[in-house]
Amino acid sequence: MLDSAQFIIRDLLDRKKISDEDVARAGEHAAERQVGVLEALIEIERLSHRDLAITRARICEYPFVDLDRFDIDIGNASLIPSSTAEKLGVFPLYVIDGVVTVAMIDPLDLQAVDQVRQITRLDVEPVLCDERLLRALITRAYSMLRTTEALGRINHAAGDD
Repeated sequence: MLDSAQFIIRDLLDRKKISDEDVARAGEHAAERQVGVLEALIEIERLSHRDLAITRARICEYPFVDLDRFDIDIGNASLIPSSTAEKLGVFPLYVIDGVVTVAMIDPLDLQAVDQVRQITRLDVEPVLCDERLLRALITRAYSMLRTTEALGRINHAAGDD
C-alpha cells in the first residue's frame, strides 16, 4: 500500500511539478540527511512548501488556505491552548454559526480534529495550509496573546491601587 508521501510524489510527477530525476536526487538527499523525501524535495529546492500544501489539499480534497492572503484574528488563539496548537499544528481561523474553521498541517489527523472539537466545543471545518506559514502564525499569535494578557494584568493591577 502507498503511504501519503508516495501519493503526493505520484501526483507531483503526473502534473510535471517534479521529475523522476528530482525524486532520485531527493531520495539520496533524504538518506544522507535522514529526512523524508518530501522534505528533501523542499531542501533541494525542487518543491516549495506552498506547492506541497496545495498538492496535499488536492489529494485530501480539503480546501487550501493561503495564510498570506488572510486577515487573521489573533484573538482566536484563545480558543485553543498554545501547547495544543503547536503540538497538533492547528490554528482557529474563524468561527461562524458554531463552526470553527481550523488551519491544519494534516486535516486527515482525525485525533487532532477531535481534540480541537473537544477543546472548542464547536464543529470543526479543517483547511490545509503551508506548514511553514502556519507554524509562524502560531508563534506570532500566541506571542501576541501572551503580551495582551500581560498588559491586561498590569492595567488591572494598576487600577487596584
